[in-house]
Amino acid sequence: MTSNRAPSYWYPLFPNPVVAESLLDRLIDTSHQVIMNGPSYRPNKRPKHPTYDASDHRASAGRP
Repeated sequence: MTSNRAPSYWYPLFPNPVVAESLLDRLIDTSHQVIMNGPSYRPNKRPKHPTYDASDHRASAGRP
């Protein structure tokens, strides 16, 4: 399982705090946490569209 949030942010996702504590305690206790700091590589992996023009897209969608 991967997340871009710390485990402390996961608890409010569960409506029942007892269930949240039980599940997350088991998950976190047996896991290995790898904390990665630094810039994201996602912008480098985006496809490049040199001929793409946003105004052409809006016009073809029927918008002014």
